[in-house]
Amino acid sequence: MSLKSDKSPSEPGPTLKVSQKPDSTWLEQNLAQLLAVIEPAYFISKRWFGSKTRQLKSYRPLDFCLVSGEPVLMALVIIQLDYAAGEPEVYHLPLALGSADDLPAQLRDQPHAVAVTLETPEGQLVLYDAFAREDFCQWLYQNMSDHRQLPSRHGNYRFESLPDRLNNQDLASIRWITTTQSNTSVVYNHRLIMKAFRKLTAGKNPDFEVPFFLTDQTDFKFVPRMAGYIEYNTAGGELFSIAAMQDFVPNDGDGYTYSLEHLKDYYQQAATTGQVDTRAYQKLARRLGVITGELHNALASNADQPDFAPELITVEDVKGWQTSIVELINRVCDSIRNQLDRHSPQQRQGLQTILDHQQHYVKLVDGLAVLAEAKTYKTRYHGDYHLGQVLKTGDDFVILDFEGEPARSLAERRARHSPLKDEAGMIRSFNYAAYAGLFAAQDATGRTDLEPWATKWESTMVEAFEDGYQEATATNQGAEFLPASAEVKAKVLEVLLLEKAFYELNYEFNNRPDWVPIPLKGLLRIIETKK
Repeated sequence: MSLKSDKSPSEPGPTLKVSQKPDSTWLEQNLAQLLAVIEPAYFISKRWFGSKTRQLKSYRPLDFCLVSGEPVLMALVIIQLDYAAGEPEVYHLPLALGSADDLPAQLRDQPHAVAVTLETPEGQLVLYDAFAREDFCQWLYQNMSDHRQLPSRHGNYRFESLPDRLNNQDLASIRWITTTQSNTSVVYNHRLIMKAFRKLTAGKNPDFEVPFFLTDQTDFKFVPRMAGYIEYNTAGGELFSIAAMQDFVPNDGDGYTYSLEHLKDYYQQAATTGQVDTRAYQKLARRLGVITGELHNALASNADQPDFAPELITVEDVKGWQTSIVELINRVCDSIRNQLDRHSPQQRQGLQTILDHQQHYVKLVDGLAVLAEAKTYKTRYHGDYHLGQVLKTGDDFVILDFEGEPARSLAERRARHSPLKDEAGMIRSFNYAAYAGLFAAQDATGRTDLEPWATKWESTMVEAFEDGYQEATATNQGAEFLPASAEVKAKVLEVLLLEKAFYELNYEFNNRPDWVPIPLKGLLRIIETKK
């Protein structure tokens, strides 16, 4: 097998010339060489690949197994990507090798759709993502239905389904979710959705683990029920979550998109008549608070499950959380200090105020100590909770995406904490919606006097949400994961809101400078309330 030097500039990926028609044996013997010549542009072009700014150095298969022969060769591949600096990453990379004429239609207009092209004596073959093939997606489903175990070179794949959840009728229709980012999602017969995890870390992925627990161990109904899953186990005993199958929930869109649509009308009414009616949305916000509280009740309900049993918060827990928050504050302030001149004079003034009060923010973190003093419990929680993580389903909501903040390690995302972190995340999300809607209204109307309406909407919806949350958690029969004192809870929530706002500011500062004012205002508000 040799690399051709006369590759057309328009040809995606490298072209290899081979002297025989590849078969299963050939692919097994040459897979490592095929992977080695894939160009970095192939990975960078994929929505599921997150490290687009890192310099790829090399890649190699850690394990693989063939799953199909003629006319298309397909393989499950676990690949390690090595970088010029930093730790390597592991990805799930199912591949198909077949005729260039049979490249799936959904790939034909995509840049870098083909990883490698092979020139063979019998024609051109292309190597590409097997998830684009309907028969591969059917094969995954069938294996889950059959509870199949599939050996690989250095481990095995385990396919499982919950009782009476999968049947062959669900193979009648298959479609792909094209907006998925870090994962690959496939919908079966408009009834079930499989989320395949592409970046892998040893241990159970919480986006499978938490919904499975809620489906199997609790009566909580506001999460898509689990139907099946795929795990990969190494010969050394390490477990990796590969995919999760859940109910596909018909919906009216995610909560954030719905909120922006509502706010469009809200600001228009405020600008034209000065009269607004938010009662319908207040009812929804309160309902979301109830569902959130019921989620936390469910996650704290089973003391016999080792990975979910509530644990008393210790002084050591609090010190670790405080250290992490202080490190975040100092890191973000250092970043602001080094790049302050990138921003407008108005933003620089606000950012400078943050820098001037850096030690004030650090001092506020001491308030988290009351969690241990109040004898409260830490539990599993959502971990990245905001309006975009809930689907509106009529007058209710369904909660999605328990994977946690993607920048955190798997151990951090599976760790217990105060579920008030979720409450803080949703409160900040109401703030984001209010100001994102305000920015759009200002652009549409040219009005600069609408900000008081943003503040009013945010405070109204947060109050409704917290009323619902308090109602639901007051009936909790499990561990006491909330402080009994409203004053103590407010003190803890202030620290967690502070942490979330600094996390947001760091993201916006480095990715969306125009959105810096949203978390910036949140942090400035904390200062104002202390004056």
